[in-house]
Amino acid sequence: MPLTVNGIGTTYYGKKNAQTRQGECYACHRQTTLTSYDTKMWFVLLLVPIIPMGRKRIIDQCADCSRHHMMSQSEWAKLKEERDDKIDTYTRKPENPEFAKQALQAVMATCDPDALMALGSVIEERLGGDKDSLVLLVGCYAQFQKLEDIQRVMYRVVELDSDPKWRVLLGDTLLRLDKPDDAVPYLTHIIENQVAEDTDTLVLLGQVYQQQGRHEEASLAFDQAMEIVPELANNKAFTRMQRESAKRMGTDERVESHKIIQKAENADKFRRYSRIAAVVAILAAVVFSIVSISMSYRRSIYLVNGLPKPYTVNVNGESITLQPMSPRWLSVAEGDVSVTSDDPMVSFGPQTATITSSFFTRPFDQREFILNPDHAAILDHETVVYTSNNSSLEPVAPTSNYHCGQFFYCHGDG
Repeated sequence: MPLTVNGIGTTYYGKKNAQTRQGECYACHRQTTLTSYDTKMWFVLLLVPIIPMGRKRIIDQCADCSRHHMMSQSEWAKLKEERDDKIDTYTRKPENPEFAKQALQAVMATCDPDALMALGSVIEERLGGDKDSLVLLVGCYAQFQKLEDIQRVMYRVVELDSDPKWRVLLGDTLLRLDKPDDAVPYLTHIIENQVAEDTDTLVLLGQVYQQQGRHEEASLAFDQAMEIVPELANNKAFTRMQRESAKRMGTDERVESHKIIQKAENADKFRRYSRIAAVVAILAAVVFSIVSISMSYRRSIYLVNGLPKPYTVNVNGESITLQPMSPRWLSVAEGDVSVTSDDPMVSFGPQTATITSSFFTRPFDQREFILNPDHAAILDHETVVYTSNNSSLEPVAPTSNYHCGQFFYCHGDG
C-alpha cells in the first residue's frame, strides 16, 4: 500500500477499467463496496508526482478501510492471459468438470464479474447435471452477490441432491431475496430434526417476516428457533426482535431488523462503557484519595533566617540549623507546626503555625508556607506579567509586596 507522510511518499494517480462489487473486505471484514482498477504509482514530493513507479492493478479496494491487493500490470496481464487460456481450454471441452473448475478458479483470481457470468452460463448449460461443478459455480456467484443466479443454480443442485445442507443454502438465498414463503419448504427439516447449527436461518426467516410486517409468522419463527436453542433467550438482540413483533401483533407495520440489532448492540456498548467508566471513576477516586492523604503528611514549608548569624530551632521536636539570611526547606504534616529554640544566640518563645487544606483541593493547592522564627526577615513577593514580544498589549511593570515582622506567611492560591 502507498504511504505519504507530510506530503512525501508514494500514492496512486488515475483510475481506469474500474470494476465494483459488493463483498466482504479481507482486512476489516465489513460488507462493503470493493473496487478493482488500473492505476499508476508515483513517488510524490509535497503531493506532487515526481517519479513514476510503474502501472499497477488494484484488486478489491475496500470503500471503508481502503485496504486492497496490488500487482504490477505485467503480472496482471499474465494472470488475464492464463485466465483466457483456461477458459479457451474449457470451451473446447465444455463437458469436462475439471476444466470447468480450473476456468472458474482463473476467473476468480482476476475478480472479473463479466467473465464469470459468461463462463457460468456455459457451465449451467453443459454441466447442468454435475452437482460439484454447480456448487463451485454457486460459490463464485456468491463472491459477487449474484443472488438471482445463486437461486437458479441452487434449484438445480437440490434437484440433483436433496441433502439438507443444499436445501438450507437454497432457503437462505430465497430469504435474502425477500421470498420467505418460497424458503419455508426448504427449512422444515431444521424444525423437525432440531438442527441447532442451522437455527440462524430460522432467525433470518423471522427477520424477513418482520420486514414484511408479518409479525405472527415472525414470532412463530423466533419461537421455533428458541425451542431448538434455548440459549437465544440470553441474546439481547434476539429478545429485542421478539418483543418488537409481539408489540405489533395484528398490524402490518414493517420493522427493519438490522436497526433493532444495531440498537441492541449500541445498548450493549453503552452498558459496557458505563461499567468501564464506573471502574475508572472508582480507581481515580482511590488514587486521588491516596495522593491527597499522602500530601497531608508531606507539606512543604520554608524556614527563613533573617539574622546575620546562624541559629538552631526545634520544629515539632526536630532540630534544624538555619543559615544566616537564607531559607531552609522542610516537609511537615498538616496541623500545628511548633517552633522553639534553646539556642543562646536568639531569644524568642514557643511559636505555633497552623497549616490546613481541604481534602478535595489539596492536590491542586499551590500555596507556599513560610516561617520566620526571628521575625526579622523581609520577604519580597514580586508579581511579573509575561507577554509575547509581538503582543499588542501594553507591558505591565512588575509589582512587589514586602512583608516583615511576622512569624507565619502564606502566599499563593489554595
